[in-house]
Amino acid sequence: MREAPAKLHFALIPLMSQGHMIPMLDIARLLAERGATVTYITTPINAARINRVSGLPIRFAELPFPAAAASLPEGCENVDLVPSKELLIPFFSRALSLFREVVEDYLRQGQLLNLLPSPSCIIADSCITWAGPVARSIGARHLVFHGPSCFSLLCSMLIDRHKVLQTVADDLEHFVVPELPYKIVVNRAQAPGWFNTLGLEKMRQEIFAGEAAADGVVLNSCEELELYFIEKYREAMGKKIAVWPIGPLSLCNKDFDSKAARGNPAAIDVELLLSWLDAKVAGSVVFVSFGSISRTPPRQLMEVGCGLETSGYPFVWVVKESGSFSCPEVERWMKEFEQRTTKEQRGLIVKGWAPQVKIVLLISLRTSFHSQHQIIN
Repeated sequence: MREAPAKLHFALIPLMSQGHMIPMLDIARLLAERGATVTYITTPINAARINRVSGLPIRFAELPFPAAAASLPEGCENVDLVPSKELLIPFFSRALSLFREVVEDYLRQGQLLNLLPSPSCIIADSCITWAGPVARSIGARHLVFHGPSCFSLLCSMLIDRHKVLQTVADDLEHFVVPELPYKIVVNRAQAPGWFNTLGLEKMRQEIFAGEAAADGVVLNSCEELELYFIEKYREAMGKKIAVWPIGPLSLCNKDFDSKAARGNPAAIDVELLLSWLDAKVAGSVVFVSFGSISRTPPRQLMEVGCGLETSGYPFVWVVKESGSFSCPEVERWMKEFEQRTTKEQRGLIVKGWAPQVKIVLLISLRTSFHSQHQIIN
């Protein structure tokens, strides 16, 4: 009698950043819904932020993150918890590197104790550059996950391949992205993600090397959105590397609640948000959010606020927690700004994590299909 095939087991290792963890959680859901066993590897603080899907074979491994060993403050387990730009370098270059041993020990212990079937495949964020060697050491396949658009990935690869970084004099010098059929003219200030901007050039090269050695690449995109760029990316990666566009991953969340409840607990009462939006004219609200890891300089923050106040439009503005404003002048300005715009029912300020998907969904559900709410993200 033929034995039943072993159940597939996927180990997922996201980068500890909300924009990377959320789509990786969607991958976990997609795999588990199709009968695979999934282990989602994260840390205690990040695990507490996850909206876990019940009834699916997803195991959440909460492993200690070596922040202190990397000279980081205790609790720096996510990019948005790193208190300064200077500490991002030890987070990426040191703490993530030390986390490899923690993950490898966990996977090997599971093998020895037969707690779970050995992983058939490790799907890791591109920034987890050691995932390939770990996968090979336990006899598993290795897939690299990319969250950004394929256009962005391709531009970054081509800029690196043609060593454009070495020919650009400063952040404002314009250049044409090579090898594209369209004339894409940018400068480093407009496209910082295509360059090494954090002093992490070694890690950047490790990411490219990890892709080249992987069994495949998984993209949060689809051919209907980026057909040419995906084809060009496949060509640039070479025939040995499989490229699978499986996105947009957010579409795996079918109902309103599951679409909206992705990420941290919201820093605003949803009912307050609803009543505030309902009081506004359709097509009039400006939503401004620069992401969970943005660190807007004080002067720029104040300029954004002044622009919103003088625009004449009601707005929802997401800013970092008030404690992150180290400048007393900005603290005073923000307090006065909030009092003034709240009193006039002009502005709604969210300090901390904003349920961005929920806000956009609420805007679309509460207005006509053709209304044009403005979103700056």
